[in-house]
Formats: sequence, C-alpha cells, structure tokens
Amino acid sequence: MIEELHAKATKGRAATNGRATLGRTTLLRDVYRSLINSGRTYAAFRDEDRSTVARLIDRSPVLDPMSGYGGLARLCAELGIQSSGIEYNPAQYFWQLLSHPARTDMHLRAIATLLRQRRNWPRTRQRAVVADEFFPHDTRALVERLFNLIQTTVAELPSSVAKPWEVTASLLLPFSGRLACTSPGDVSTHTKEGGTCVLLGWQDDFSSYLDALRSHLELIKERSKCINHEVILGDARSVDLGNRRFRSMFTSPPYPNHRDFSSILLPENTLLKVIGCSNGFDVPFVREGIIGSNFVKGAERHCPTSSVANRFMAEALTVRRNKRAEYDDEVYYMPYFRNYFYSLENAYHNIAKYLHASFEGYVVIVNNTHRGIVIPVSEIVQDIWQSLGFRTEVFHAMESSHMGAKNPRAKGLRARHTEYVVRIWR
Repeated sequence: MIEELHAKATKGRAATNGRATLGRTTLLRDVYRSLINSGRTYAAFRDEDRSTVARLIDRSPVLDPMSGYGGLARLCAELGIQSSGIEYNPAQYFWQLLSHPARTDMHLRAIATLLRQRRNWPRTRQRAVVADEFFPHDTRALVERLFNLIQTTVAELPSSVAKPWEVTASLLLPFSGRLACTSPGDVSTHTKEGGTCVLLGWQDDFSSYLDALRSHLELIKERSKCINHEVILGDARSVDLGNRRFRSMFTSPPYPNHRDFSSILLPENTLLKVIGCSNGFDVPFVREGIIGSNFVKGAERHCPTSSVANRFMAEALTVRRNKRAEYDDEVYYMPYFRNYFYSLENAYHNIAKYLHASFEGYVVIVNNTHRGIVIPVSEIVQDIWQSLGFRTEVFHAMESSHMGAKNPRAKGLRARHTEYVVRIWR
C-alpha cells in the first residue's frame, strides 16, 4: 500500500511549457499544488479583475485589508502598481512573503543551495506514521530538523535577511502538509487532524516541490513590473496603520458559506506553533477569531447594526422549516450570521479611518444562499460603507453556475451564485 502511494507521488511530477509543476497525484496538499502551479486557488481574484485594478494605477498603493493569498499583489506586480496587504491568517501571510517579487532572488538562491545539499537532508527509517495528531513525535522531529537545515541555509545567504526564521517558515510551510498525519475533510481544501503520513519517498517529493517552487518564483520575477508591496500580519478589525491615508482599495471579504476558513490551512498553522516553541518565535493567531469562522459554541454573541443584515436574518427565521432546521438556525446559523456581519462592520469601520478624502475602492463579493433565500452580502457591504459616509454602486455583476457546490445535485437557486464588484468612493 505504501509503495503504491509513493508511486503515485512520483508520477505527480509534471511539466507545463518547460516549467516544473506538481501533478494531480502529488502527496502535497491540493491548495498549495494549485498555488504553485497557477499562482491562485480557492476564491482568488480572476484575470478579469485586472482591468478594474488598472483603474487605480494613479492611486497606488492599493490597499487590500483581507489579502488572503495575495491575489491583489500578484495583479499589481504585473501592472506595475504598488500594493499593501493585511492578512490575519499566518499561513496565508507566509505564502504572500514566499511569493513577494522583492524576495524572489533570495528564495531562488536558498532553493538552489538546498538542492545541492540533498545529502544533508534529514533521514528516517520509517515508511509511514499513523497518529491522532498532525505532527506526532517522529514527524515533528523530522520537520524540526528540516526547519533547522533551511534556516542555516538562509542565514548563510549573501544577502542580508533580518528574520531568517520568517524566510524559513515561508519556504517550509507549503511542503509541511506532506509530513502531517491527516485525513480528507468533506471539502477538498480542508483536512482533518489525524491519519496516515507516508514518509517513504518524502525526499523525492521535497525535491519535486523545490523544483516546482523555483519555476513559480522565476515566473513571478519575469512578470513583475513592480516589487514594492507591503505585507502586514494583522487583523483588519484592529490593525493600526498610523497616519497613513490610502487613496484606493481592491479587496474581497470571506464569504458566509458556514465553513471554517481557518481549517483550510490548519496543518500549516499548527506547525508554526510547533516550530515556534522550539525556535523562540511566536506567531499570534486565534483560530476562532478569523472572520467567517464557524465557531459559535461558547463564543461571545454580537449583533450587527446594518439594517439590511438584520432584515435578512429576520426573513430567514420566517421560512417554513422542520423542527431540526429551526433548532439549527437558533443555535448555529443565526449566531454565525450575526458574528460574521458584525466582524465585517468592525473591519470596515477600522479601515475607513485610514482612507483618503479622495478615496476610490472596489469590493468583490459573492452572494450565497440560506434556506432558499439569497444572503445579500453585496447589499450589506454597501449599507455598511454608506453608514460610514461613502457612496456606493454595483460596478459589475455576473451570475454563473456554482461549480464548487458541496452538494453536486444542487439545483435552482442553490446551484447558482452572483458575483458583484461594488465601487466605493467619497
């Protein structure tokens, strides 16, 4: 069985237009396979958004207060525009550092050195590990040795690196899921803690990962017309930007789809705690506090002030439902929606303090459904910004099939979603 999995991983190497990529059968996690191969993944900005971002070329830097995997920075780099991104999820923040165009030369030198040092990579006699946690003792020891090797390599690079551990974490995190004991979740991007970790052939996979990452970084270097991009690890609801005043913004909030956004990168964020404790650094992150998180049990209950949000929730409670659905709405869905909309309000209220008098921005939004009712996120976002003294309009709207529906048999309203691009200005 283990040999079969290793054979699949070996076949997972592929090439596209002469570039090294990761094939579908790789044991690396899908979310990073997609990021390395195409530079984008779940809920990313589309190439069609490029023309909208280009409207802000004279208003740089462009702000993204919920920057995710850095989709705006990618578009801005290719358009020759400066950007500033704020991200609360540490694993996504470190991916942005890894893909930062100003760091490509440093990362490429580190990769070249690591590949030459393959004989020094950690070794293990085990073929597989089964555990109820992501990183039991055996794999934790392997990951920590690998981290120390990368950090030593980075520290010895000719260029000056202020935080070698930060660069090391950026290089290691996309591969770390390969060394975690996991089992598949109900969504392809999610994993559950505990399962099997195949250690057989991990060095070959690490080599393939570094080759594909090198191609990814070389492409970034080739396409980037601007390398001035700021990445801030912080919470949009409370981040302090000092006296700065941004004249533009292009962003997208997490969508209310009742799923835990933090679990998408749970193995990677768990590893940050593991290696942080051993290496003297700490990356603050409260998983339950992420905007869009579905943790409601024991959480403090909040209520949004948006009349549109409250009207939607009141309407949702009038839908004819069975007793089970009524119970679910009372103990989970309504608390979830209240906290979600309250978090959006707090984030936008805080960010509005740092926007210039001549500000113009765009928010990309997808309206999902609940109990056959459209969740009017677009209207709620406009309502929040209008309450802050801004003007809003729907700049663009597009309806399409919801190919990512959890239920493949979903029909009608549940099988479709509408994407809005909302313009905001003073």
